[in-house]
Amino acid sequence: MVTVQEFDSGKFCVSDAVRTASQEPSSDDSSTEVGDPALIANDYMTQIVGNRDVTAATEMQCDSFFGIMAVQLNSVIGEWETENGWRSGYSLGAVENENSETSATIFDVSIKLEGEIAVETFDFIVGVQGDCVSSVEGGEGLVAGPED
Repeated sequence: MVTVQEFDSGKFCVSDAVRTASQEPSSDDSSTEVGDPALIANDYMTQIVGNRDVTAATEMQCDSFFGIMAVQLNSVIGEWETENGWRSGYSLGAVENENSETSATIFDVSIKLEGEIAVETFDFIVGVQGDCVSSVEGGEGLVAGPED
């Protein structure tokens, strides 16, 4: 099941995607199909920003994950919420970054936070390797850098 939200007059984005029981792979399904990396990147950010489900997002991280952890991103979104009020948050989709020089597929992912006081968009770089998220970087203006 997919939930779609309008985020700008006539423009829509996926704000949530949930696999229903009828879509679950059967236990005798021997295929090891890897999901669409763009959907994995977008779903990961949606879990944090739209659903505020850090546990689900953390489960999507690779063992070798590096960068901004789900719990860290959720924490700074909570701080943003305290300052600006909260109406909604969602991922605006993932666009493959053609300049990637890693073994992971790299996506530019923007998130939009809507509050009672402000509406802001923040840009992230999300790496996907296989069926898991390998890295998250960016978030300038929302996530403090190492020197902050």
